[in-house]
Amino acid sequence: MIIEITRRRRTAWQTVWHLAGRALQMEIGVWHVYRFVFRRPKVPAGAVGFGYHIPVQTVLVVFIAMSAVEIVVLDLIVHRWAYVRIPVLAAGIWGQRSR
Repeated sequence: MIIEITRRRRTAWQTVWHLAGRALQMEIGVWHVYRFVFRRPKVPAGAVGFGYHIPVQTVLVVFIAMSAVEIVVLDLIVHRWAYVRIPVLAAGIWGQRSR
């Protein structure tokens, strides 16, 4: 006995909206985005919150600045060879975007 299960396929836009809605639900449920947006950390009554972004911020700024310098320096080094230059620039920009 063969049972056929038919399911209505979603269009591309329906899939995009479905996935965006699921991602939003997960973000709200897990990470509590509203705390980030309104800068309201979860601190018990009577306690004092503290920030720790200052030491991390310095390192992040240095990495981003050095990545920008790296892209320019590598472009100056390999500008003669287009077959090397294009992949190096693409990888550098891709790395810059993901930071």
